[in-house]
Amino acid sequence: MEDISLVGVSVAVIAVAFSILVAFIIRSLNRLNESLESVQSVLTQAEEKVEDVLSESTLTLRETRVLINDVQEKSKKLDALVNSLSQAGKTVQEAATTVAEDTKEKSKLVNNQVEILVRALSDAGKKVNELSTTVTADVRDQSRRLGKVAAYMGVGVDLINRFRHPEQTKKIKRRDYDGR
Repeated sequence: MEDISLVGVSVAVIAVAFSILVAFIIRSLNRLNESLESVQSVLTQAEEKVEDVLSESTLTLRETRVLINDVQEKSKKLDALVNSLSQAGKTVQEAATTVAEDTKEKSKLVNNQVEILVRALSDAGKKVNELSTTVTADVRDQSRRLGKVAAYMGVGVDLINRFRHPEQTKKIKRRDYDGR
């Protein structure tokens, strides 16, 4: 009689422990899900920002090309005018020199801006790669932990079954040793 009540108490304790374990696992899985959703949100935002930067940089490059072509055309026309008006000499040469210097400064400015933009895009790509690597490692760690939890749950279920049906456990042990 005392053995039955001890077994009942043991089963009850195991059931309570298993319930607590399941509650903890559910809580952990919910936190993991929230973390993954947060990571997904960050990745989506980063992707949108990168796309915005890429579209803006493409537009800037096109405008820069148009500006450079315009400046080159004006420079060619100015050179032709200077050649045809060589009699004006010094005045025209000074104007041409001024325009050429402005063109070089603008070209340098545009080149500097393009270099800055390329660096920013490169840095953004590196950050996205780093974030992707971090997320992959976190998911891998969580998968390992979930595998361990599943293994512990299997052991718990096996123990509960053994306590519920001790006569089957004894039969299994006898068969194993007797060879029957």
